[in-house]
This record gives sequence, structure tokens and C-alpha cells, in this order.
Amino acid sequence: MLVKAASQAWLLDVPPSFSGDPQTLELARPSVFGVRLTDIGADYLDWSRDGKTVMWSLGATIRTIDTARAAGMAKGVAEKQAVRFDAVVELPRDVPQGTVVLRGGTAITMRGDETIVGADVVVTSNRIVAVGKTGEVAVPSGATIIDATGKYLTPGFVDTHAHWFELPRQVLEANHWSLLANLAYGVTSGLDVQPFTVDVFGYQDMIDAGIMLGPRAFSTGPGIFVNSEINSAAEAEAVLTRYRDYYRTSNLKAYLVGNRTQRKLIVEASGKMRMMATTEGASDFNLNLTHALDGMAGNEHNLPITPLRDDVVKLYASSRIGYSPTFGVLYGGFSPYDNQVIAGAIDQDGKLARFVPPGIIEGKMRNRVWTPPIDRSSASFAADALRIR
Repeated sequence: MLVKAASQAWLLDVPPSFSGDPQTLELARPSVFGVRLTDIGADYLDWSRDGKTVMWSLGATIRTIDTARAAGMAKGVAEKQAVRFDAVVELPRDVPQGTVVLRGGTAITMRGDETIVGADVVVTSNRIVAVGKTGEVAVPSGATIIDATGKYLTPGFVDTHAHWFELPRQVLEANHWSLLANLAYGVTSGLDVQPFTVDVFGYQDMIDAGIMLGPRAFSTGPGIFVNSEINSAAEAEAVLTRYRDYYRTSNLKAYLVGNRTQRKLIVEASGKMRMMATTEGASDFNLNLTHALDGMAGNEHNLPITPLRDDVVKLYASSRIGYSPTFGVLYGGFSPYDNQVIAGAIDQDGKLARFVPPGIIEGKMRNRVWTPPIDRSSASFAADALRIR
């Protein structure tokens, strides 16, 4: 039988069952008769119709090898000797053409606290090229003018901890509402840190090619978990090769990959391969501290204690670790999310209803728990994040 575990492909004999009860196979035990086909990894597994050939895909590649031949190979050799087919589909990157001027709005320029009332924001292709008072900024002839009177204009928001869990998987849906809703509310870039499957990369390709609308959809791909059993530099580099060479991403979610030695193997391999590993420590304060000490590129979710003392603030700031406290999930306190849903009357928001299906909105309204003011701590956690910045 073919088995996928921790994104690796295994070819195993089916054990006899004399009692008729289901059998449990522990892949780490030498008593299991079979072979691990891959070192880098696999996404989907299959057989030929006659069972004489095994095949697996990884990213945009498919590998095939004779079943009997693969069964006699050492760990990972089948991956190297299998016949590889690259499914290459090339489309030009979609780059907007021409110039658009957003005129008359209030521009929040990001230059300190500066705002410009009655501004022109000039966008050429997909770049903001000028921001200034109307009449004081050069506007190319033939530019499209959009009246932004009464609007506030900001650079696009970057969601550094995005999750687009509602996206259909395996059969992709162009112009799905979740990505459109993000774009409608000003999120022009996002990083999905651990989407469970590789499908987000397909959505990223469709957005980049102009097949669908959405923010720039970056992703770590599926998280790396403790069952990956990374115990050497070579094993760490093999796993990271899957992401860099087959998923075309430099971002990783090292999601509880194991002990501190194993985490350091990920950090060292990431540095060698010019990749960035983010992680999270949940409610384990000491674990969160080791992430900064050991060189992780990012730490997702908040440190679970507030207020933070100066030594922790200095550690996180000096390490240059990326810190995304999220607040939608808040360790060590009550998330403000439920209160925002209750007080925000999202079921009466016309703009939200335009982009989000009613059943989704109704589901978000259910079972929300009000947190009294005395128990709210998100502002303190936010102040900690500002100090680290």
C-alpha cells in the first residue's frame, strides 16, 4: 500500500490481520516492512491501473517508478531514480498598464503623521509614483481620473498572518469571495502561515497571471510538524528543498517541529538556503523566548504575558525577529474578536454582505461570548508589540 505521512511517500506491505481488527503501523519501528520512497516529499500518491507502477506528485512534478524495483530500494533512493515529468504551464505575469489618478481624497502618506487633504495619488502600472496636493503633482496626459472626494487613501495593508481557510481545495475556484473580501477592505498582500495544503500556491499563480482578483497571496505552504522527524542537517535541507524548489516559496512555518536541537536545524538550513522560518510558541513563554534566541525569522501570535518587562522587549527587538501578535487569537487573555463581532453588528453591514455569503456571516455571529471591560487585555498586549517595534 501507498502511505503519505509528514508529506513523505511510503510503500508498505499490508500486514496480515488474523483477528479481523484494523492493524496499526508505526513507521518509526523497524518491524514495519516497507520503504520510504522520498526524502524531499510528496503531495499526492497513486498507482497505475495494474499496480505495477507507483507515482507521486510534488508541486508541478510527477514521478513514476516500477513498484517491485522501488520496494527493494533504500530510503529516498526511489525519489532520485524515478522518472520525473515536469508539468510546465507558463503564462505572463499580469501587470496593469497606464496611469490612474485618485483625486480629491485625504491621503495618509506614511511619512510620520502627515496627511494631505485634497490629494492626488498617481499610480502608474502597479506602482504609486507620486502623492501630493491636487495641482502640485505632475499628471501624465491620458491618465484616468477617479474622484476620491470624501475617501481616505492609504497604502495597501499587508496581512502578515493571514489564513484563507475558506478557499476550496483541489478544485480551485477563481474569484473566490474570501480573497475578494480581503481586497475590498484594503488588504493588498498577505502571507498565509500554514494553510494545511498546497492549494494556496495555485491561487497565487492565478492572481499573478491575472486569471482572478485578489491580494498578492503569499504562503508558507503546509506547516512542518514534529512528525517530520528532522534529526540532521541533511534531513532539514531535504524538507526545505520541497518548499524552495517545488512550491516556489521562501517562507516556512516551522510549526512545533520538535525539540530545540531540531528547531536549530531548521534555522541553520533556512539561513544556508536563503529562506525564512516563522514559528509560534502558543502559551509557552520560554519556548517563545528561545525562538528569538535561536534565530527564527518570525514568531506568530503574542507572547502570553503582559506587560512585558524590558529584558524581553530588548531581546525581541534586538533579535530582529518578526513579531505578529494577531489578537484574533490571543494567548494569555481574551481575544477582542467576539466583542468586535457583537458590537459591530456585522450582519447589518452592507459592504460585508456584498462580498461574504450570508451563511458565513450568520456563522460568525453564533456563540460569541462578551468579555466585560475589566477582563480585556488586548490593549496591553498591543502596547507590548509597539514597544518591541
